[in-house]
Amino acid sequence: MVGFHPPALNERRSGARADGQRDASAAIYGARLRQDAERNPNRLGANMKLQRLVLALLLAPLIATPALSQPAADVKPYVPDLGDLMGAAQLRHFKLWFAGRSQNWELARYEIEQIRKSLDAAANDYPKLGDADIAGLIKTDGYPALDALKSAVEARSNAKFGAEFDKLTQACNACHRAAHFAFIQIQAPTASPFSNQSFAAPPK
Repeated sequence: MVGFHPPALNERRSGARADGQRDASAAIYGARLRQDAERNPNRLGANMKLQRLVLALLLAPLIATPALSQPAADVKPYVPDLGDLMGAAQLRHFKLWFAGRSQNWELARYEIEQIRKSLDAAANDYPKLGDADIAGLIKTDGYPALDALKSAVEARSNAKFGAEFDKLTQACNACHRAAHFAFIQIQAPTASPFSNQSFAAPPK
């Protein structure tokens, strides 16, 4: 595209212009101080001190910039705790139930996708947990249950939704048992703690 330059190239050019301007400023100021010293020899000592101070201030950014531009070697990407990922999935599981019961199929579809994202992250970040094959359990139990539930949502079938939601809940508990978290038992919600969200389908 005519006139287009990649951002990285523009940044390098901008940095080069700024460096050049600082160099030019330092050179001009140094020349002026030398001329003044030749005309006023008695002020030579004071001018030399001032010259060194000003040059240090002008050149400091040039020295510091390379160090600041280097990425920190010890910074590691954030990885959510497995419990946090599962807690997010449980929240979506709850909202999914009320969306389906209210026949808000768009919201139900959205919550299914959010649950899948949590399972994806769990499988990628915690494929093994002790002797439990978390990634394998998600692949064999979690994903098929989500796919079947998505089909029920696409069909806008209350009966299919209820049946497939129960299967998803059972798959969650089976995974918990296999990972030695049998004390975490998921069930269909009985009440909504979210008074600030309506699960009804939006008016058309």
